[in-house]
Amino acid sequence: MGTKIRNIIAVLILVWVNGYSQEATNFSKVDSLTYSYYLNGNWDSLISKGNDAIGQNIDYKFLRQRIGFAFFSRSQYGKAQKQFSKALTFDSFDSFSLKYLYLSYLYDGNDDAASLIAGKMNRETKEGLGAKLFKPIESIEAEYNFKYAGTRLRSHPQYFNIGLNSRIGSRLSLFQMFSNYAQTITVRLPATERYISDKQSEYYALVKFSFSANLKLKTAYHFLNSSYSMTTSSAHLGYAGFFADYPTFRLGTEFSLMNIEDNHITQTGLIAGLKSIGRAGFYLTGSLSVLMNADSVRSVIYDQKAGIRLSSKTWLEGNVTFGNLSDFSEFSAMYVYNTIDPTSFRCGSTLFLFPGMHISLWFNFSYERKDFYENINYHYNQFSYLGGIKWKI
Repeated sequence: MGTKIRNIIAVLILVWVNGYSQEATNFSKVDSLTYSYYLNGNWDSLISKGNDAIGQNIDYKFLRQRIGFAFFSRSQYGKAQKQFSKALTFDSFDSFSLKYLYLSYLYDGNDDAASLIAGKMNRETKEGLGAKLFKPIESIEAEYNFKYAGTRLRSHPQYFNIGLNSRIGSRLSLFQMFSNYAQTITVRLPATERYISDKQSEYYALVKFSFSANLKLKTAYHFLNSSYSMTTSSAHLGYAGFFADYPTFRLGTEFSLMNIEDNHITQTGLIAGLKSIGRAGFYLTGSLSVLMNADSVRSVIYDQKAGIRLSSKTWLEGNVTFGNLSDFSEFSAMYVYNTIDPTSFRCGSTLFLFPGMHISLWFNFSYERKDFYENINYHYNQFSYLGGIKWKI
């Protein structure tokens, strides 16, 4: 009996040693191959071999860093973020992982997440990247919008804005914007025509707080001062939104309340989207908003966006919006559609260009179906041309 027990124990030890040896061999092979792919810039093979290894429970910091760098080199920043975030679970102070996670967020247009990561870096790494957590002027941006109204009863509307973003620590930022809108309305009378000037000046402030790189709270205030003919009125809008923004998906909810004289309008919205789909970084985002007066639903609005990366520095996005946009707000209540003629349908496309680290450009063309406020059974076509620039200081 004692001999049998000794033999069983010996067999078990041999099986364990053989398994351990095989595991060590697999680890050594994966480490050697992925490091070779990394040094030679063979990104496709590195990603494929790395994912296979992870599927076999071979997972460690340097493997995640190499896969992340491969995605980063292919400008797939969302997928790079996932890998560098995982690498930090093995070593939360690793300067390489922090640096490229920061750059992945920065190049992906997520300055808030990048600043949060910068707050975890040592001084030398931050200085090497030029990352500052306190900047009174982090960026300046401006937009100009010309719209061609397809009727002689309306002049061609013009709109412009200028905004300034301030960084107040690793988690907090403040964006402020001033804007102006102008159009002339022609009203037909029995014996003549009357020309009415429609103007609006605005102030907007947005505060963003990052709980983490993926969870963010937004609050905003928007003041609108409108002048129509000899009448002047003002509106005050308060906004709050909470967003979960991950490398592969985005979810959000938002609420706003706008007071126009004695009229109170609420807007509740849900946002959901998929990101980093395929090698071209295809993304889809849909939002559903409900506008209500004090006791009734005014309108239900659905907006759909789809975008794709044309090159490492060029993106193209298309969008379509259904519903009556009267008093509708979007982009965290930065734009408020309270023109006298409501928009009942909109579609268009936007080209985003990133020629350098400090400059971003965008150009939008949109078609809008406008309803005459005098009689909404009649409409006219309007074509919008918008250009914008952002300069990071």
